[in-house]
Amino acid sequence: MRKFGIIYSKDADNDLQSLSDVIMFKYKSPLTAVRYLNGLQKEIKRLSVLADTLPYYTRPQLLKYGQNTKRINYKKMAVLFAIYGCIVYIHRIIPAMLLKDCNLPFNTPIINPFAQIPLVSFV
Repeated sequence: MRKFGIIYSKDADNDLQSLSDVIMFKYKSPLTAVRYLNGLQKEIKRLSVLADTLPYYTRPQLLKYGQNTKRINYKKMAVLFAIYGCIVYIHRIIPAMLLKDCNLPFNTPIINPFAQIPLVSFV
């Protein structure tokens, strides 16, 4: 069994920070934010041994991340990642509900519904 290193993109780091801020400040639940992010990061750490066993995610709106994009879920969040050699590169951490609509046009922005200001890039 291969073991992978894990690297977060800037977008993924921003996604984690936005999620934390919303839970802590908008919903006024700092303990919940800590627990949720700890659980999310544990799930991501599991990729160090599970990443190559997961299927590729082939939705057309995610082609900007390459043909080898994969996905895991933690509660209602989707973690989009790819494997490059012995590295798991985390592209984004976004609400899973945003990935359910297969009919999104290519340039539709994925907006963080938890934030008051739409973040995120175009897909």
